[in-house]
Order: sequence, then structure tokens, then C-alpha cells
Amino acid sequence: MAEFNINGDAYRDLFYDLIKDPHLVTLLAMNEKSGAIIDRCTKNRLSGTVTGSPSYSRPIKTYENARQFTRANLEYFSIVDNATLSTGDIDFSIAVWVYFDAIPAAAAYHGIVTKNASGAGQREFSLLANGDVTGKFSFEVSNDGTATTTLDWTGTAPTAGRWYLVIVWHDSIAN
Repeated sequence: MAEFNINGDAYRDLFYDLIKDPHLVTLLAMNEKSGAIIDRCTKNRLSGTVTGSPSYSRPIKTYENARQFTRANLEYFSIVDNATLSTGDIDFSIAVWVYFDAIPAAAAYHGIVTKNASGAGQREFSLLANGDVTGKFSFEVSNDGTATTTLDWTGTAPTAGRWYLVIVWHDSIAN
């Protein structure tokens, strides 16, 4: 994981480069003001369900609006499990904008992006806000559905009231 600042123009350029990538599985802009969130950028056209009433704001002044899901209000977004989102032991990456209303307390793990079913042998990945490492990010991945490898972010801890672009990747060879 790397730490850097990105302005609206650079983000817009990154966004438009991403949607041209033939390997992109889904891109959920989450800029719809209400209702379902739909992937309008890739051939997979995945959509999901919003629970709660997330706020709608402009996180980067020169770009698009975005939904803000607040944990304290039990707001979240989910997609029904499907083969398109299954990773297994392959190379993959996840990029997500994250905003903290509050930094997780010790022993608290807040899921940001996860694909972990409740049954045995069905763990795939989790990007977490990890209170055990002072609110920093952790990325867990399983190559067999059971055991996980965890990477904890060791850079500057995030602060509340600010947006962060978090990008993680899994290297299937090096794990």
C-alpha cells in the first residue's frame, strides 16, 4: 500500500483510464443520488442494494458526487454473491474511496470491502479499518477459503472527516 494525495483532475483521468481496461470486472461510481447502485462502465453491469439512507456529497471538489455510508447508521451496500466477483487464488486489485466519520476503536474491525461467506472454506478477501492497529487499514486474503494472509498498513493513520483512496492488490504467486 502506498500513501499519496490525488486531486480531482488526476482522479478523473484515472477513472477514464480504468473504464477502458478490458480486465475491469466492475466499476461502481456510487454517484447515484438514490436507489440502486449500478455498474454502467463494464460489460458485467453488476448492481447492488443500498441499506439505509447514505448521504450524498462531493468528496473531490472538481469531480463527481458520491454516496457516504455511515457505519453508526447501519448504512451499507451489498451485491449478491456471483461468479464474476469470485477471486480464489488469482491476481486482483480493489480500489475504493473511504471516509471516516470516526476512527475505529481498539478491537473493532470495520469492513470496507469484503467477500466472506459465513460457511467454512468460503473466505476470499477483506479490506478493513482495523482498530487494533490504531484505525489503519488491513487487507486479508485467502487462497484456499480458510487460512488468511493479512497485510496491515504501517503508514500514517487516517483521520476522521477526510476522504482516502485505498488501493490494494493480491499477488497470487507471492501471496
